[in-house]
Amino acid sequence: TSRNQKLLPYHEELKKAGACFGVSSGYERPMWFAKKNQEPKFIYSYNYQNWYPSVEFETKNTTENVGLYDLTAFSKYDLVGEKSHNELQKICTANIKNEPGKTTYTQMLNEDGGIETDLTVVCLSKNYFRIISSAATKERDKFHILKYLSKEVDLKDVTDEIACLGLFGPKSRKLMQRICNDDLTNEKFKFGSGKNITIKNKKVWIQRLSYVGELGFELYIKMNESKEIYDLIVENGDEFNLSHCGMLSLDTMRMESGFLHWGHDISPEENQYEAGLEFAISYKKNINFIGKEALLKIKNKKPSKRFVSLFLNNTKPGEPLLLHDEPIYCENKIVGRTTSFNFGKSIAFGYVNSSSNLENFKNKKIFIEIEKTKYPATFFNGALKDKSIKFGWSRTNFRYFLIFFVFYISSNFNFCDVIGYLKKQMSQENISNQNRNFLPKRNVVGRSKVDINVLLNKIRLEEKKESIEKSVLIGIIFLIILGVGLILSA
Repeated sequence: TSRNQKLLPYHEELKKAGACFGVSSGYERPMWFAKKNQEPKFIYSYNYQNWYPSVEFETKNTTENVGLYDLTAFSKYDLVGEKSHNELQKICTANIKNEPGKTTYTQMLNEDGGIETDLTVVCLSKNYFRIISSAATKERDKFHILKYLSKEVDLKDVTDEIACLGLFGPKSRKLMQRICNDDLTNEKFKFGSGKNITIKNKKVWIQRLSYVGELGFELYIKMNESKEIYDLIVENGDEFNLSHCGMLSLDTMRMESGFLHWGHDISPEENQYEAGLEFAISYKKNINFIGKEALLKIKNKKPSKRFVSLFLNNTKPGEPLLLHDEPIYCENKIVGRTTSFNFGKSIAFGYVNSSSNLENFKNKKIFIEIEKTKYPATFFNGALKDKSIKFGWSRTNFRYFLIFFVFYISSNFNFCDVIGYLKKQMSQENISNQNRNFLPKRNVVGRSKVDINVLLNKIRLEEKKESIEKSVLIGIIFLIILGVGLILSA
């Protein structure tokens, strides 16, 4: 294919940073960044890949600090017109938010209910929407949209007019606050929101979305102004341990977050019920959207297949090299196929036949066949990463919280109190035994001094007991939170 036909304004800077480029939608975009003394070049192999160490560093730095991703090649279409919202409601399955600054994740279907497009729709202003979809399917998605779109609205492909930079990671907000004065706190700028901000007197549209599963921002910048913004980010990034990251890191991290990829995990051959995307269907909106009739027929039927996630047990990166379409076995029977693979944690996505209920797999041997060898695998539910990005949390933030909680426990949980309470209790029991026969009888008027002292000691012991019980309860809560934190931070 033709190369170097579409170069980003900061292409040379990416090249100097060690980018190994691939091509998508005509754009040269970074796939990974070479480490020191490494040539940024793919060395093709059937097993271990030479880019693994780079992607391992990029993903780790994104989860611990902040990563800079170029997302310009993603398809972008602007839809304008008084009926633009109604048209989106007709071609999308979700209920599209008609409020400036709100985003909606959705799919577009064919009339048989198959998934034609996986996309995000953002309302930029009244009667003005932007559709963002895959880079590799720009012309295909445009054809599908225009096939059903009314002539009363205007669709414009703005992919080549707008650059997009992604900043993802726990330090992304601090870096953004260094280069702009707008309020990007979680309270003022929630997940799934978008707005215009100013960076170096330039208007930039920013969205709080993240395909990598970490706190992050997408910056949409006029192409001719993008280099200046890129330079500013890199210039201020050293303080926050900024690293350049490529598409292979993005793909690795999206799998750890449980996000699907159109063309691998979903396609016209799958419907939303099979893919576990039924949350993106709205039957409540008062419109007969494309594919709705097919979905209503499918809804109450048992799906012919279902999406699954698996681990390859006890394997090393590239040993074996799993890509997609490898057979999934239950014992000696093929029950499905893989669709995607993450080398870092040996995660595979795939589909299994609906006759193979996941409950039936318990206590049975599961395998993925690669190069005619069956490798043991295990099904797992959900995503490896939590979805705390919506609240501005990350695993690093959670670790900071644990450290704070340990100090809190240390100041409230006094082991000396526990030991003192036990000694006091034993001592009091001995005193009671010794003095039981010598305590004077109570009179009608009141109690003796000895009796009052015993009573006061008893009250003090009860108070101490309550304090100890509180400390023990705090300790138990701490252990539970620590356990959950260790799992999330693994």
